[in-house]
Amino acid sequence: MKFQHKKLVKTVDDHVAREKDDYFSFVWSYVKTMVEAHAKFIRTEGESLDSARSRAWSEFEDACSEDQDELGPLEVIFEACLRSYASACPRWGEAHFWLEVGFAKARGFTEKEGMDQQYDWLSQEGGYAKYYGEPDPRRKKKTKPKPKRKTRLKVVKGGKR
Repeated sequence: MKFQHKKLVKTVDDHVAREKDDYFSFVWSYVKTMVEAHAKFIRTEGESLDSARSRAWSEFEDACSEDQDELGPLEVIFEACLRSYASACPRWGEAHFWLEVGFAKARGFTEKEGMDQQYDWLSQEGGYAKYYGEPDPRRKKKTKPKPKRKTRLKVVKGGKR
């Protein structure tokens, strides 16, 4: 299956828009520009630009996902883009969370499946709050319910006839 890069980009675009942070938006635009330049560089004769973009974004995911001792030029560039993206986001956990969900959607999963995959992984790492050091914005804080008032009916003797 072809890597559906447009789903990845839209997922992260939506997250960046929710953050309402000009610097984060600028850095994400820069990342997209770098991946676009890479797509144009790796495009083979007769290959559509859309296909090359798909490969470039897939390579971006590979570079972001793999722990490597030695990085080639591409991985160094993409690693720098990822670090800039992460450091620019006001909430690092959300930046990483939605990037991973975007990667899952680009591989053909639904948003819910991508979120479930991310939560499964996070549970192995001690949970969202422990891993990212910030509360999970999708989990509502547990609050104590207000005690219910006990109402009783009382029969009153007397009164008007």
